[in-house]
Amino acid sequence: MSLGSDIAELLSEVASSFVILRDSGDISGEYCDISINFQATKPFIISYFRNAVFQYNSNVISGDVIIFDNTEDSYLITTLNPEEFENSIVTKQGVLYLCNVSGELLRPSGEVWNTDYYHKEQSWETIKSDCRALLVNPELRNKLTDEEAVMVSIEDNELYLPASVGVAVNDRYVPVSGEYYKIDVVNSYRYFGISVCKLVEDTR
Repeated sequence: MSLGSDIAELLSEVASSFVILRDSGDISGEYCDISINFQATKPFIISYFRNAVFQYNSNVISGDVIIFDNTEDSYLITTLNPEEFENSIVTKQGVLYLCNVSGELLRPSGEVWNTDYYHKEQSWETIKSDCRALLVNPELRNKLTDEEAVMVSIEDNELYLPASVGVAVNDRYVPVSGEYYKIDVVNSYRYFGISVCKLVEDTR
């Protein structure tokens, strides 16, 4: 038995089980060991960032959202790198961002006439109904060191979500809390598999 298999067996005994959430079908039966970055000094980093160790043959990829069975917390996988020993992959090391919002991602689909109020209204197409993401805002600047602020690049309201969702400029994101955000800018190059979106208030 290889070292990677040994570690995978150990993770199944001591780590937390999780489900990979995918539109093509959820994947279960895997285990992950997560830990807090104790070198961080700010509450935001401690609360939302996690280091993770996955089994060597895990199906996870950067941009996946996973949900843990024991806590039901969901995380966005931002980085994922293989750890090798004697030319063989023994684990996959990752960094997770806690998804602090879930909401609906909508796309404009034309206008319809409102016969009650005699004006046209924007109609919307649902792109994803359960869109989990990390939402950060400028208020967090006061809670971060300069180095940590660079890590999350907080300039405005920003939404980190899987690139596989296919978010586009002018889409609307509606968290379950009820706010309306317009996708103003989409940056698909900061992290592999992740779209980082600048948000503005949506008054449409």
